[in-house]
Amino acid sequence: MEKYYGVNIIEEDFIELVNEVSRSRIDKYGNIHEKLSNRFDEESKEYSVLQSPVSYYTTINLPQGDIMQGFYFTKDAKFLFAVVAKKEEAGAEETYTLYRLSPTGNILDKMIMKNCGHGTVLAIEENKGEVYFWSDVPTGIKGKRLVRFKYKPNVIYYPSSSELEKYDNFGDTEVVYPVINDNYIILCRKTPSSWQAEKRLLVDVKSGKDEIISSIEIPVNLYWMQGIATDSDYFYWLSGDTNGEKLPMLISRFKFSTGKMDVQLPLNYGEGTDGEAEGNYKEPEGLFLYQDERGAKSLFVGVVTGSYIDRNNKVFAYHSEENFVKFLGLKSQDIPKNPQLMQQKAITGPDGRWLFYVRAGSKIFDTLENFKGLATIYCEPGVLDSPSSDTSCRILANIQDVGIGNLINIDWKNRMWFTSIIKSNGALLPWQRVSTLGTSDTDWMNLQLLNGARLAWSYTPQYRQVNNRLQLKGSVIRGTSDIIGNLPVTHRPLRQVRLPVVGDGSLNTGRMTISTNGEIVINFNGLEAVWIDCEIDLNK
Repeated sequence: MEKYYGVNIIEEDFIELVNEVSRSRIDKYGNIHEKLSNRFDEESKEYSVLQSPVSYYTTINLPQGDIMQGFYFTKDAKFLFAVVAKKEEAGAEETYTLYRLSPTGNILDKMIMKNCGHGTVLAIEENKGEVYFWSDVPTGIKGKRLVRFKYKPNVIYYPSSSELEKYDNFGDTEVVYPVINDNYIILCRKTPSSWQAEKRLLVDVKSGKDEIISSIEIPVNLYWMQGIATDSDYFYWLSGDTNGEKLPMLISRFKFSTGKMDVQLPLNYGEGTDGEAEGNYKEPEGLFLYQDERGAKSLFVGVVTGSYIDRNNKVFAYHSEENFVKFLGLKSQDIPKNPQLMQQKAITGPDGRWLFYVRAGSKIFDTLENFKGLATIYCEPGVLDSPSSDTSCRILANIQDVGIGNLINIDWKNRMWFTSIIKSNGALLPWQRVSTLGTSDTDWMNLQLLNGARLAWSYTPQYRQVNNRLQLKGSVIRGTSDIIGNLPVTHRPLRQVRLPVVGDGSLNTGRMTISTNGEIVINFNGLEAVWIDCEIDLNK
């Protein structure tokens, strides 16, 4: 007699069903799970973004010719950060710039890590609404030191800066690259003979506790590291050199639970529309695992192409379905509604104020060294190459190319100043006062006396412009000629002007003539000295 299990299920079918479920507990790696639900849970946790098709996301708009080392999203995907490294001085450590950008790569502001190394890999951490980064910096003696710092726009930090939280227990190797996922931090160390990724609790590292939960040894054939990322039990490793000449460009995935690699994919994308890398140059640069509050994941991969003067810092992504839609939406939101009327890069910070903040003792030139475009700048009193070093000032910069452009400042006295920046010069050119005839006032300036004329009664002859009118004041003693001075082009009248002048305590009067060529002639009429106080209209 046939036995039934439930509705219309006979014993033979039931046994086959049990066997099928039992077989289903074995995953694709041959691991047998206690329950089928456990396997589903693991596979849902492991959801490998590498199973998704890769797609182009954006090109980060860095200064012309710059190559990104890595990039990082905030959890809300409101900001993207990118790192650019440069060797500034022979024999000195490299300096890297950390740019904050819009989600699709338009520069908002930046901070500079002076002599802090290459910035190859940073770890981003968010805490109470603030963004922190972990990095390694040189100690000046041996190896690298692990540090943590808060992102602050428009500041410069050094390895010795007090704002850097230092963790000396974890940096005695050639490099120590950090990456954070949830409550864990992965420290990737390089010694002369090996690469090792160490999984630790973030709270342990912050307290100085040197305890490794698990580790992975990286195979020698993958040593040309270009980026790392982590996701729960998984550790991603990006490797390869320029054009894959010595080492192929690969994404390798390891498991901390086994210490072994389980997936490896070639980086076979990034070329231009013709299938060739622009400028015959292609190199992997940067890897980042993004996970939002829903658990949806994306693995972003950086690929740089183009010649040394025209780099393309491209970002590709393996998206989960949810994130594909999310980041597609971010791209559409970040495009100006009318490109003819709106520029792609903001000239002010997110708060609508200045884009760059230059502190006392620093230089405007250094701040703009890698910048291209329009920008607003605020300078504290004491900025070394400011037009008014004793006071604060605001500047509009128009940088046509990296290291080439113009700067304009209108100071608190409504005076306009102008200078240029030339890359080969390595500094700002001297600031020059701009003529503002017919538009702005000027301050009092000393009149250059000629032919032996000199001041009388300690009242220095001076001139200024106010609302298109020339004002003169002071007193003059005659020299060897009636020509006592000459006005600059910006302060000369459109027609010759004659005015009476008086001496001190005398009823006699002389006559002062101001010509269109700026010449000031005084007929002293027997007076030893005269007052030149007067006001004339320059446009009549």
